[in-house]
Amino acid sequence: MKSVGIMIRRRNRTNKKLLDKEIITLHSKLKKNDTIITHYTTEKDYTKGNYHTHLIIQHNDDENLYNQLNKFIGGNTWEVDKRGLDEVKINNGKWGEVHTHQIWDEVGFKTYMNKHELLKTLH
Repeated sequence: MKSVGIMIRRRNRTNKKLLDKEIITLHSKLKKNDTIITHYTTEKDYTKGNYHTHLIIQHNDDENLYNQLNKFIGGNTWEVDKRGLDEVKINNGKWGEVHTHQIWDEVGFKTYMNKHELLKTLH
C-alpha cells in the first residue's frame, strides 16, 4: 500500500464535528473502489477561525484517490509546487483546498498530527 499525506481546508466556515463527519464520508467513498486506511486529525486555523484536517491515507489506486478528492472540494486542476526534494500537489476547488505530499517519515508525521489531539483511524 502507498501512503500519502493530505491537508484539507474547507472554504466555508465549518466546525470540528462537521469536518470529522465529512472525512468519514470521504473515507467511505474511497473505500468503495479501493482498500484504504485513513489516519486523521482535525485542528483549528488560528488565523482564520476555521478548521482543517491532516490525513495519512494508505491506498492502492491513485486515480480513485485523486478523483474523490476532486469531488470532495469541487476542483479538478492540480498544481505542483516543488520545494527541494518535496513535491506538493495543490488543488484549490470550489469548496476548499487540498495539499498532497509524499511521506518520508510516517512516525514523524503522525507525531506532528498528534500535537493537539490524538489521531483517529478508519479501516
